[in-house]
Amino acid sequence: MPASLLSEHRTKPGVWGLIHVTQGTVIYQITGATEPIELTGHTPGVIEPETLHSVRPSDNAVFYVEFWR
Repeated sequence: MPASLLSEHRTKPGVWGLIHVTQGTVIYQITGATEPIELTGHTPGVIEPETLHSVRPSDNAVFYVEFWR
């Protein structure tokens, strides 16, 4: 996993993302939101365009991000 995903980052204008977890969990934190979202294989995460966010995967996490325009 690229180290840059662990710190705050954002998608480009007009680009949406879907975080799909296939194993373990991923904590998805939207900057400015009070509560992080725990993502599992049953709960994908939606990344809105230009939304500043970070992720924190569990030690056994396997996930990928699907991008849409």
